[in-house]
Amino acid sequence: SFFYRYLFKFIDKIYAQSDLDKQRLQRLGAKNIVVSGNIKSAFLSSPSKIYAKPKERVIVLASTHAGEEELILRELNLGSNDKLILVPRHPERFGEAGEMLAKFAAKNGLSFAKFSETKNFDAQCVLVDAMGELVNIYKFSDVVVLGGSFVPNVGGHNPIEAAQFENAVISGEFIFNQKALYSAVDGIKFAKVDEINVLLRQDLPKAKIVAKGDVSEILKDIEENL
Repeated sequence: SFFYRYLFKFIDKIYAQSDLDKQRLQRLGAKNIVVSGNIKSAFLSSPSKIYAKPKERVIVLASTHAGEEELILRELNLGSNDKLILVPRHPERFGEAGEMLAKFAAKNGLSFAKFSETKNFDAQCVLVDAMGELVNIYKFSDVVVLGGSFVPNVGGHNPIEAAQFENAVISGEFIFNQKALYSAVDGIKFAKVDEINVLLRQDLPKAKIVAKGDVSEILKDIEENL
């Protein structure tokens, strides 16, 4: 704290994402702290392309990490009217994740395709091996299984990008890096991997954003001090 107390002498104003963060900053010696919410929740990503909504229920495994696809696919049972779209978090894992999804599809008698090759979502299991498509897919999704939260070493991902379209959101319990963003969304269902199938058989609530960050004071301060 002695180091931060010295640094805070040179900082005129601090914008914190939550009251808890404000309290922590105060304990470190910060002054003049404004709780403005998480900036990510103030600037929602918009779709860059509009795709037609598939007739099936669309289940998206979104921003998945190493270990998650294997865990989820091992337990997952799709219904006859379900379409599964897998969007790995990192492009260097497209090949690895695609192999797992292809094996899952073959085991269950489902069709499989890579989005980079077909440019559509006609197959029952689709690997999205392209960047910048996730928000476009959220737009027509019915259920989002949010990755980064089913293994203990990531800490979760932003649920607001999906929730802005009021789809159902299922998350794991490891969200320690995104607690402020999760608190801004109502209706998220938390589950262990072996509980996902049970939730998919239920009438899931639609996730809704209940609190957005406010950047008006930040922008005003920037304009006045430029």
